[in-house]
Amino acid sequence: MGRFGRWLMRGVLAVLLIWALTFTAILSWTFLWPEAQTPPEGDVIICLGGGVTAGGEAGPGSTIRAETCAALYEAGAAAQVIFTGGPSRPEGRSVAEAMAEVAMSAGLPETAIFIEPHAQSTLQNALFTRAMLAEGAEVILVTEAFH
Repeated sequence: MGRFGRWLMRGVLAVLLIWALTFTAILSWTFLWPEAQTPPEGDVIICLGGGVTAGGEAGPGSTIRAETCAALYEAGAAAQVIFTGGPSRPEGRSVAEAMAEVAMSAGLPETAIFIEPHAQSTLQNALFTRAMLAEGAEVILVTEAFH
């Protein structure tokens, strides 16, 4: 193995090490995040989109987040839920709509749901939902620990 081969091998090993450490950190953060004992209280729950499947159904992350919003609503944390997230394809269903459907099947009433169907990033989630909030509203943000 020549000089280039050794250099390439070291580079590959460095990338694998970085990937393994990152993956371990994300898993640790997700599974070791403490569960809240008492639900928070606020004026509105904002649920950040976590993706949709190719068929337009809520992906695993979106499903967990939507179910969490329904549980928070049921616990009296807030009276309204805003689902935010646009489509992953131009003609596709928005993440917000898919999450709202999951939350309704988990017991969240349609009257408590507001949908922001355009955001394509976390920054846009914040900007677009801000316009939907009353001045000084107390917000409960629902996402996942790694996010």
